[in-house]
Amino acid sequence: MNGERVGAGHALQDGDRVSLGPPGSRASVKLLVRLPRDLGAMAPLPFATGDQPVFAVEDVAAVTPYVPPPPAPAPAGLEPAPVPPPVEEAPAAASPSAAAKPEPAPEPPAAKPLPLVPPPGERRRPAAAEYASDVPSIVTDRVREPGPLARQPPVRVQARVAGPRLLIVGLVTLAVTGLAYFTYGRLRQPPPVVNSVLPPKVEAGQTVAIAGTGFGKSAEANTVRFGDARGEVTSASDSQLSVTVPAALEAARDGVEIPVSVETRSGRSNAIFLRVRRVPHPSRLEPEVALPGEEVVLAGENLDGTSVSVQVGGEPAEVRSVQPGAVRLVVPSIPVTEGRAVPVTLRVGTEAGRPLTLLLGRLPLVTEVAPGAGEPGETVVVRGRGFDPEAAGNRVTFGDEPALLLSASPTELKTVAPAAAATGSQTPVPVVVKARGGTSSGAVSFTLVRPSTSVFIPRFFAAPVALDSDQVFVSTLLGPVLLLSEREASSSVAARAVRVASALNAAFDAAASRPVAFEARDSPAPAVAVAGGAVVMTATATDAAGYGRGPDPAMKGQRTTPRALGDFWAALLQDQLLLFVQHQRPSRVLEMSPRGKALVDLYAEAERRVGAAGGVPVALVSPLSPVQARAFREMAMVLPAGPSSAAAAVTGRWEGMMEETGSGERPIKLRLRLEGARLAGSLATQAGELAMEVPLESPSYDKGVVSFVVTSGGAPRLFRGTLQGSTISGTIQRAGGDKQALGRFSLRYAE
Repeated sequence: MNGERVGAGHALQDGDRVSLGPPGSRASVKLLVRLPRDLGAMAPLPFATGDQPVFAVEDVAAVTPYVPPPPAPAPAGLEPAPVPPPVEEAPAAASPSAAAKPEPAPEPPAAKPLPLVPPPGERRRPAAAEYASDVPSIVTDRVREPGPLARQPPVRVQARVAGPRLLIVGLVTLAVTGLAYFTYGRLRQPPPVVNSVLPPKVEAGQTVAIAGTGFGKSAEANTVRFGDARGEVTSASDSQLSVTVPAALEAARDGVEIPVSVETRSGRSNAIFLRVRRVPHPSRLEPEVALPGEEVVLAGENLDGTSVSVQVGGEPAEVRSVQPGAVRLVVPSIPVTEGRAVPVTLRVGTEAGRPLTLLLGRLPLVTEVAPGAGEPGETVVVRGRGFDPEAAGNRVTFGDEPALLLSASPTELKTVAPAAAATGSQTPVPVVVKARGGTSSGAVSFTLVRPSTSVFIPRFFAAPVALDSDQVFVSTLLGPVLLLSEREASSSVAARAVRVASALNAAFDAAASRPVAFEARDSPAPAVAVAGGAVVMTATATDAAGYGRGPDPAMKGQRTTPRALGDFWAALLQDQLLLFVQHQRPSRVLEMSPRGKALVDLYAEAERRVGAAGGVPVALVSPLSPVQARAFREMAMVLPAGPSSAAAAVTGRWEGMMEETGSGERPIKLRLRLEGARLAGSLATQAGELAMEVPLESPSYDKGVVSFVVTSGGAPRLFRGTLQGSTISGTIQRAGGDKQALGRFSLRYAE
């Protein structure tokens, strides 16, 4: 260095010249040392492998080997001129003697960094001038023997870029490193941390809430382990998880602690211990109804264990056998009230199961009817235990009257309240269910309500025909009106009957405020409809055939067509509407069948009691006499047979007035009767004190038109009128060819 041999650990100074190898040799390398100005603030450079110092040079190009020119031969006997000593501005040169007698280099200290800054107090050498190609003063033509330094391993040299390039490279490297570290720190999340698990004591299948930090924000991003089992994550956020405890822990011992941990992409969390319970789960009693001394099976899960006990109504029960899914017990001796509910509690060790309810009584058991009161036709739900799930397997009665069953389940029956016998406006009747070979006690009742009005208005409801029958009546308090055998578009025949009854009630309600009439339609299918309105029901072939196998002996073998049945249904409904709502004489059924006289007689009786506009008093039909009940039933269920005598519709006594041109009004009385199938009768008139009765000539009735001829004073007169309910009104004409109008007449049915 600077022409002097130095050893390892020598301090470098700015401007030092370093020769690697013998000075002046072709294999030597020259280096010029340039140190940064802020070197004092920098950390020492580490040594390279082999405890060799690392040097910094100004230019990488200085590392290339330097080949000096061959030295000029010196005069004989002269030694090379000594190099003058260094001045203040130039580096000091080594003396020839020092170069001639190099001292052995000391062994470098082990693992000791190379000091680049001179120790405090040592005078810093001045910077030497640029050294490029001048030969050091120590160069000689004498071949030097390799000294101890030459025999040492070569010193590794690392180039250090100085100046602006070094600064730029350093800044860029620092920025890239910082950005990479920042990105790594942002992308790499710490593993999750579990703070708590609530509740701290659970059983398999329950949901727990896990609170902490670092969780995945979706359920799929989290894996929660309960010991070795994996739980189902149902909801997730970065601080809370909802997890279902795995069913695999169900068989765990009561009170066992299970470690709970959460695993995400960032790692696995710490574990918090959760205590798992084993709780008995009673689910049902078989049977649900029993009396003291009878055996009952309590079914469920986790029912076995140590110290199993059962209490019924607060009293300990005898436990006969214990299994994981069933416990057999005997109902203890407790006070019995039919339908009373008592709790049944099972305890296994310190854990108690959910109480079950035992009903005291016998099966089938009726516990409730809803609603508890209503009119005939009300839909009533009967609740209890021990019912047959099939509707046909149950029989329900309200008092002594069977109810139509709409649907059934082991605990509930849906029925239609029948027209049971009533003694007043509100009559409680017991509800009894027969099912599975048993009969209920009838301790629960239904209050049958009858309208508290003086005028009878029919209400239609569905009623059963007979047990196990697939036919259903549409009835009123007077008896059956329609017989249905086809379910049509409904789920069952019973459901269709309920729908038809509801439509008829709506039509009768509307008739109280506006004119309403029923009519038969042929297209697109035979049906009964409200005139100008919707179809109420369709007459099907199955319905027509059903009248031949009805419940009454008189119905056996009847034959009809859907069209004829539709006409008959329309007549029945129209007559009831005329009689009970519009207070007019019914005649449509009477035109088809003589059994229609049952309604005409009822109208006549009401006419005698309350007058024409008073309607039918309730007292006339409640209660019905056996003769009336049979007459109404046969009128509806026995179809018209053979040719009908329509003239029967006008038979009876009619009273009114007639007025002829020029003679004024005078009272008349018309009597019509049937002689076989032929209509006959007489007309009585009165003028002052003179009364006269003459027989009718050619009386007839066709399609609502009544006509007859009366000869008085030698001149025949033709009476022609139209029947409208309880009145006949028309014109008086000259009998013969000219048909000259002579006057008018009006009659009203009397009896």
